[in-house]
Amino acid sequence: MISLSTIELRRGIKLLLQDAELVIHPGQHIGIIGGNGTGKSSLFKLLLGQIAADAGELFIPKDWRIAHMAQELARSERSAVDYVLDGDPELRKIEAAIEKALLDEDHDQLAIEYEKMDIALSLIHI
Repeated sequence: MISLSTIELRRGIKLLLQDAELVIHPGQHIGIIGGNGTGKSSLFKLLLGQIAADAGELFIPKDWRIAHMAQELARSERSAVDYVLDGDPELRKIEAAIEKALLDEDHDQLAIEYEKMDIALSLIHI
């Protein structure tokens, strides 16, 4: 689970969060809403480790990976799904190995790579 305990977050002199508490359990889906400048992007930067809290404690299990998509993207020919999947290099490596095993008709290696894929997908917490 992800937990925030008595978090304080400032951007410059502006106080965004004070004594914030949050617990997100595996399998929960949440949404963050609020007006411009209220701290939504800063909260995500905190969760991604890009900034530190000014006070309080943040806990994210070490084996969890947090996937995210930038608020604004440069124009690209890639699909949104490919853009997100490209953010997981390990998953892309496994996909390439599966393709190679298929081309080589190496069924033993294919089984190994599909098992790796199952494990990688089981580690993704949505």
